[in-house]
Amino acid sequence: MKTTEEALNEGFKKTEDGWVYSFGNGYELCFEPLLLDNQIYVALYQDQNLLTSKVVVKPGYIKKENES
Repeated sequence: MKTTEEALNEGFKKTEDGWVYSFGNGYELCFEPLLLDNQIYVALYQDQNLLTSKVVVKPGYIKKENES
């Protein structure tokens, strides 16, 4: 099973603010990490303008430090 971060790294571009998927006409779907409880914001932008409210999600699988 892949971790949330591994899955995002496969389909999205990693940036210093999180992960971004860019598509037609300046749209970007962004996953932006929060500092608490391993949660992530999901946000939709067009030309760097936020189009919707950010939605908070909690990833399902997080690799623990002692896992290989």
